[in-house]
Amino acid sequence: MALLVFGFGALSAIALACHFSASQKLTMGLFGLLTYIEPVLLVLVSLLLGERISSADVPTFVCIWMGLLVLAFEGARTLRRRNARAR
Repeated sequence: MALLVFGFGALSAIALACHFSASQKLTMGLFGLLTYIEPVLLVLVSLLLGERISSADVPTFVCIWMGLLVLAFEGARTLRRRNARAR
């Protein structure tokens, strides 16, 4: 059991190091988008596995989806502006 706990601790440390490294290498918009996508994907997988979302959790996921929409809109707008300047 102790070996299992140690292994999961080491795995978490590696994941945290990768997360920190990505935060320095990616743009803030892309990093934010990826940070918001993770819980959404976890919810989708749990729904596929038969879990149910309680009514108390719905506002949380609505806020996450709204954040994703804002980041996606901002990214698309920035991309259009860059393309317009390049022409």
